[in-house]
Amino acid sequence: SVWRESVNIENIVNCYLYTGDEALRELALSAYKAHCENDANIETKYSDLLSDAPIRLHAVTYDEMVKIPALLYLVTDDERLLEASVRGIERIEKNHMLPIGIHSGCESFVGRSAISAFEVCDITDFCWSLGYLGEITGKTRYFDMIERIMLNVAPSVMDREFKTMQYFSSMNQVISTHNSNHIMI
Repeated sequence: SVWRESVNIENIVNCYLYTGDEALRELALSAYKAHCENDANIETKYSDLLSDAPIRLHAVTYDEMVKIPALLYLVTDDERLLEASVRGIERIEKNHMLPIGIHSGCESFVGRSAISAFEVCDITDFCWSLGYLGEITGKTRYFDMIERIMLNVAPSVMDREFKTMQYFSSMNQVISTHNSNHIMI
């Protein structure tokens, strides 16, 4: 895999869990091994998730990949894999979590400043990863994080009728017009 193809491991694991087809389990494990050995250009390998450093990557890609080790834990019982996903979420919280409940990410993670922005895909993909971690660990804190996002952040990017949305938004943006957001790309 190069770049984002490894996100498909999620689907492979889910198909394995549904069918029990051992070939799918092996495919998921070998795909993640290849990802960790070959994808030097992104920060979503097992060892990267254990880092404490700020993330310098496309936020949605990280959101999509942070759950992969936890899903592989389901098919291996290897606690180290689950720990990588948990630490990967902690890395987001430490370096990029905004007071409103979502992390920064207008394409790339951009820290925690007063004008740090986020994109709509951060909302959905981060919630998917949090949901998996909540299901796998049984810890309600992940579901609480989803609730905060869905009650505070998701409605803020939509109009009243949910017919239009603003793709990039920031927490201190007073008005939504074609040139009003504070994104720092």
